[in-house]
Amino acid sequence: MKGVEAMKVNAVNNVLGAAIKQQADRKAYDRYCKKLLSNKQILAYFFKEYVEEFSDIPLKDIAKYLGNPNQEYVENLNLEDESILGSVIRFDTLFEVRMPKSKRLELFNIEAQMSDYPRIFDIEKSALLL
Repeated sequence: MKGVEAMKVNAVNNVLGAAIKQQADRKAYDRYCKKLLSNKQILAYFFKEYVEEFSDIPLKDIAKYLGNPNQEYVENLNLEDESILGSVIRFDTLFEVRMPKSKRLELFNIEAQMSDYPRIFDIEKSALLL
């Protein structure tokens, strides 16, 4: 009977270990995606393709409009918003963009999703969901 109990404990440990590893893998994947999607050279492709005001701007010039012009990556702003009582909104990559034509400063939020079917939401709301 001790052998059967040991096997059960071992099976539970294996399942828990796999679940913990999977969670750690997902967190690492999430971190890598956020880092990748905060790179201005990568973001430039998205802005060129999906944000009308950037469509005529040369790809090599778009990065200077994203966040601090002197940095390679956009700086994440407030990643949590608790302004609605009883709720928390979490942003993956929230950053400022100086719009090239209107010169307005707008906030953009890039969200990485683990999906084979990326979605893009209304750009008027200044968000891309990838």
